[in-house]
Amino acid sequence: SYIVPVAGSNDSVESIKNNFAIGAIMGDSDKKGVYYSFDYNMIHMTVLDSNCVKEDGTLTDEQLEWVKNDLENADAKWKFVAVHNPVYTNGAFSQTSTYSAYMKQIYGLMDEYNVDVVLTGSDGVYYRTDGMQKNEVTDTPKVAVPHKLNQSVFYKTIPDPAGTIYSSLGSSGADSAKDNEIYNVSNIFPANPKDPMFTAVEVLDDTLYLTTYTLKSNKATKIDSVSIKRGATLYGDVNFDGRVTASDARLILRAAAQLELLTKAQLQVADLNRDGKVTSSDARKTLRIAAGLE
Repeated sequence: SYIVPVAGSNDSVESIKNNFAIGAIMGDSDKKGVYYSFDYNMIHMTVLDSNCVKEDGTLTDEQLEWVKNDLENADAKWKFVAVHNPVYTNGAFSQTSTYSAYMKQIYGLMDEYNVDVVLTGSDGVYYRTDGMQKNEVTDTPKVAVPHKLNQSVFYKTIPDPAGTIYSSLGSSGADSAKDNEIYNVSNIFPANPKDPMFTAVEVLDDTLYLTTYTLKSNKATKIDSVSIKRGATLYGDVNFDGRVTASDARLILRAAAQLELLTKAQLQVADLNRDGKVTSSDARKTLRIAAGLE
């Protein structure tokens, strides 16, 4: 087993280094923060330090340059980021003066580098989004799919989601916090369970499972779950006939020229470059797929 430390509000570089054997992966011993990355099986994990920030709450220039280079060069199948301060939360951090600038910077980075999941803490309340891109929930249909290793357990599955899932993981110890009523999501899942909780991450090739439990009297109770399945979407098939043809390329080109209005579902499969835009490059790529050149 491995323990991956993420610097919290009361931690320092020295306290992390003195208590965890991460010197080798930390690299530069003169770093002003605890940020590092590693690959584990099919996951690339990037750990950021939300203590190592400017006055407005955004990452320091040094950390920002490092994370851009790290995510750009990550070639694992799945990209994860872990950071203490939450990006989306129904807790106290959302009311701080630095939250807005911090949130915009982090979700901008996640969008740019196609990060799959962001795990956060700090607030002591549980909150999980669906796929988020450009600060909006992506319109990806969800289906109930059985777990690969247990066919009796079904997960709400998001096929090839555009965007990133953000999860504020609640409290793993005795303390919990009150969620802000304006962001109360108890109708979706227990946003503020009184018991310690944890989230299990499971990767089985093309499918990622996130399952959250509360723990009481040595008994784990599932309160939330979601999965992501890769390769389930036929990109380029904007007319949804099950094929990628020149007709799809033409439709994408017209949309790029603003001569055609696509639905959200069509925009998702039209964005073959996964850059959040539909351009002539997407049309060209679709035409190459239709011609059997890609």
